[in-house]
Amino acid sequence: AEKVRALTKERLQVVDGHAVGATVSIGLTMWRGGEELFETVVSRADEALYVAKDNGRNRVVELA
Repeated sequence: AEKVRALTKERLQVVDGHAVGATVSIGLTMWRGGEELFETVVSRADEALYVAKDNGRNRVVELA
């Protein structure tokens, strides 16, 4: 995830010399195994994504 985020440090040159930048926020989590439901894992990853966005964007957040 950090390698993907690092790609956003490069600005792209477009028409008439204008530069365009981008940011990426990524939320990660781990499947805890056992009987944990897929929906629970996705919900936790979604929560991590919004923590990343709420804390300034352009970051990776992992929730256990």
